[in-house]
Amino acid sequence: MLKDQVRTTGETIEQERNMSEHSVQLLRDELARVKESLAEMNRREVQLQSFRGSIAKILGCVLPMPDYELISRLQKLVDAHHDFTIVSRRYDDPVLRMTSRSPTGGSRCTTRCTPDRSRYDDSGYTDAVDIDDIDDDLFKRRPNL
Repeated sequence: MLKDQVRTTGETIEQERNMSEHSVQLLRDELARVKESLAEMNRREVQLQSFRGSIAKILGCVLPMPDYELISRLQKLVDAHHDFTIVSRRYDDPVLRMTSRSPTGGSRCTTRCTPDRSRYDDSGYTDAVDIDDIDDDLFKRRPNL
């Protein structure tokens, strides 16, 4: 009886040890995965901070600066480039010169933003009558004073 009790106690202890070792191994594997994930997240964070710093440098901003302000300035730069591209194309293409009057053609944002009506729209063109008046004024002789 005492031998049986010692044997079952030994078997129980061995089973518990095996289960504990298995649990420890599972926890070690999970810890290794979490460490790898953390290292990857840190690498991504450094990469994003570097990208953010590069954008701020291009825009001439000083960090720290809120993300929304960086995005706003970047959006203004992109809008200005888009407007410039449209105007440049119009100067290069005579068909576009005759058909369009505004380089923006209205707002490019259709869902989340409204066009800024206070913005001065200078298409770079004047009416034909205005050009004739300018030419006449340019070549008029000034009276001697």
